[in-house]
Amino acid sequence: MTTRRLHLPASLSVLAERDFRVVWIGEVISIGVMEIVMNFVDYQMGGMGAKSVFAWMFWRGLLFAVPAGFLAAWPVNYWLLKRELKACH
Repeated sequence: MTTRRLHLPASLSVLAERDFRVVWIGEVISIGVMEIVMNFVDYQMGGMGAKSVFAWMFWRGLLFAVPAGFLAAWPVNYWLLKRELKACH
């Protein structure tokens, strides 16, 4: 079996690299902030200690963690978009 490499013209290669960097950096920072806050809130609410997804403790932790993660990532996404480190898609 042979592998094929996709050969792009130099101008397209530079654009692809820039676009990949914008998407990668923006998503990593945004998702990282969201996950850290969500895990912290879930831990504080006791959701990580639930024995099952059917336990109220699990759902209570999730109920508070999801909005907290969203609200924490919102200003980060705004900043990334303003600095053009994230693409609006």
